[in-house]
Amino acid sequence: MRRWLGFEAFIAAAIAATVLAVTFQDSLINRSLRFRPEGSGSAYDRYSYDDSGSGGASAASFDGARNLSWHCLLQKKLDWPYCGMGLLFDRTHAGKGVNLEGYDSLTVKLAYHGPAHTVRVVLKNHDNSYRATDGSIIDKPEQVDLPVTGGEQQLQLNLSDLTVAEWWKRATAPPPERARTELKDVVAIELVVGPDGALGEHKMRIEGLSFDRKLMSTKGFFGAIALCWMILIGGILILRPRHMARLKHSANQALRESERLHRTILETSTDCIVLLARDGTIEFINAAGLAAFELPTFDEVRGHPWTDFWDRSEIWGLDNAFARAVEGETVRVRGPGPTARGTRRWWDLVVTPVLDEGGSIKGFLCVSRDVTAERERSEQLRWASEHDALTHLPNRRAFQARLQAATLRAMQAGEQVGLLLIDLDHFKHVNDSLGHSAGDELLKVLADRLRNCVRGNDFVARIGGDEFAILLEDACSKELLLSVGKQVQDRLRAPVRAGGKALCAGASIGGALFPTNAATAQDLFKYADTALYELKQNGRGGTKLFDDYMLAEAEKTASQLNLARGTLTKKTVVPLYQPKIDIVTGEAVGLEALLRWRHPKRGLQPPATLEEAFTDYELAAKIGELMQHKVAVDIRRWLNDGVRFGQVSINAAPAEFLRDDYAERLLAILADNDVPADRIEVEVTEHAFLGRGPAYVARALDVLKQAGATVSLDDFGTGCSSLAHLRDFPVDVVKIDKSFIQQMTEDSEIAAIVAAVVDLANSLSIGVVAEGVETPAQLDLLRIMGCRIAQGHLFSAAAPASDVPGLMPAIRAAA
Repeated sequence: MRRWLGFEAFIAAAIAATVLAVTFQDSLINRSLRFRPEGSGSAYDRYSYDDSGSGGASAASFDGARNLSWHCLLQKKLDWPYCGMGLLFDRTHAGKGVNLEGYDSLTVKLAYHGPAHTVRVVLKNHDNSYRATDGSIIDKPEQVDLPVTGGEQQLQLNLSDLTVAEWWKRATAPPPERARTELKDVVAIELVVGPDGALGEHKMRIEGLSFDRKLMSTKGFFGAIALCWMILIGGILILRPRHMARLKHSANQALRESERLHRTILETSTDCIVLLARDGTIEFINAAGLAAFELPTFDEVRGHPWTDFWDRSEIWGLDNAFARAVEGETVRVRGPGPTARGTRRWWDLVVTPVLDEGGSIKGFLCVSRDVTAERERSEQLRWASEHDALTHLPNRRAFQARLQAATLRAMQAGEQVGLLLIDLDHFKHVNDSLGHSAGDELLKVLADRLRNCVRGNDFVARIGGDEFAILLEDACSKELLLSVGKQVQDRLRAPVRAGGKALCAGASIGGALFPTNAATAQDLFKYADTALYELKQNGRGGTKLFDDYMLAEAEKTASQLNLARGTLTKKTVVPLYQPKIDIVTGEAVGLEALLRWRHPKRGLQPPATLEEAFTDYELAAKIGELMQHKVAVDIRRWLNDGVRFGQVSINAAPAEFLRDDYAERLLAILADNDVPADRIEVEVTEHAFLGRGPAYVARALDVLKQAGATVSLDDFGTGCSSLAHLRDFPVDVVKIDKSFIQQMTEDSEIAAIVAAVVDLANSLSIGVVAEGVETPAQLDLLRIMGCRIAQGHLFSAAAPASDVPGLMPAIRAAA
């Protein structure tokens, strides 16, 4: 094939060469030597002459600097007046001109204006042997007279028409062989006017000179091409039979190699390849097919129907596949099927009809692949993607899919679906104290218990670290949810041996019903989680079902947190200050900084509108720092202005202490604004002493006390273990909650409690402040009880920092 293609390429190249030769015939058989005006000064030097040097009156010159425009005024003074212009090829005067031997003609393209009818063309040939009688070299002039007319024209002459000038023969007296025309060293060419005796003004402009010769005649050129083609065709006729024999041999060899290659591919293929006749009998099967189907040798199965080795009931769609293949389709079937010996396998089968030259089906090609291992791996991966590796329960992904499907089935059947979310109580303590291996062992045991304590059609999944879910279908109700929740609680409470210890696990369970509580699967999960959150907020353990009020509380919490995150900045946080009054002297002895924030539409808002933010670790710390910065700047301004304001109280939320650097951050802010620590009183509530943070609180208060700050216990009497807090923490002042103050004039028991707190504080040498004083009766009763400091709207409402300098003297005046 490569040789044939090379032969075809050779013929194409010959045709292309012939076309190119004919196209460029003129340039191939002709040679030209051309001189143009722009060549002046490089290819030749121009010059002009007249008879004035011989005593005549004519005058010749060139017009322009670098062209061949020539002018001559021919006047009669001599018998034979003349003017001429020339092109000097021997620019260095070395006797080296151009060789014109072999050139046939000369063409001069010019424009002429004047009275002459002829122009003499002179070519000067150089030879050192051409010497005059005085010994000087005289270039041999070979000339011819050509007719000329006015206007643009071409003068053409055959170089064979040139004759040697008679005057040169007389001057050099050459031998006969030297008197013939020679053009082997032409040093100049001249155009001369005057030989015809035409006097007057002559103008001539040469556009170009061309010496031409033919390398070959047109007849000879085409004859050469014809000869080449005759040789080429003769070679083809001689070599073609031999070439065709080679091609046939090569084709047969390629066919045999192709057959060997295809047989090798078939035998080495891992796919099972079977070629069937039109009636379905086996014509060929490769080694992989015999091995995969566990068949005997090829000779034993040849001619047998292939379907005899398959169980049609095992492979779905096998008969349908062959029926469609008979119609000309390529069909793919995937399914289980035993081998000839009954071994279970999964097969991927493709049946393709084989067509003859007329397009009729003459058989079928069946390619099968054993995909049993692939299917097993796929099943394993699918199982792993849907199950928890530790407990082997379905994971969150599988749970979400089952939840979605269950709600759709319930919607169509008009039934209810129940969901229980289970959160193990204090599971982190197990990991922290006994290690994660003990925690994993506990999770596996509890997962088995959950799996065994529900009905057979209920769905149990692990959806998080220590979180599980139970999905109940088939006529679920609130009673059933509570009953299953109780069973779960009972089963989980049984002791579990893990980490070398017996552990008793508890759980908090939140539940919801679809569609009673939720309209979608997503809402069902959300509401069950809301119920669980509500239960954990108010104490762990037990089962709590969703109620609408929980959603309202959850939405309120989310709204407040989002509002706090988006709106609380240095610009929106505004501290207001309420004075503390010595009710004996009437003097203002201090201020409490009260948080306000500016809503873009509703103006200043109290902290109650963002109360959930103060339970969030990050938000509480952010709000506290914003307030501390603002208060420190105001204190520094009052100190600079000489305002008497005593101490300023700053409220600290319990969550602010969880970083364990509350004191250091507050003292750094005070230092940045050059505010002494003794100007600050930190107010903490009893909630700060509960939970996991009392050690952080105690350390922070000790640091602040050592720096000179004062510590007060806010809302005293409303929390737990108040007396223990006075003993265990560095408290300087207790503040009686306003709920007691506002009821003490109407309720004698409340009045007794307030009096007892005042007496207790005085006996412990602790300051006491009454909050929320609004009436003179409350003030009088506090005086009788011995309370010294009070604050409330009776004295002054909270005011901005700019009003404090005028507020303090006004209070003294009112007192």
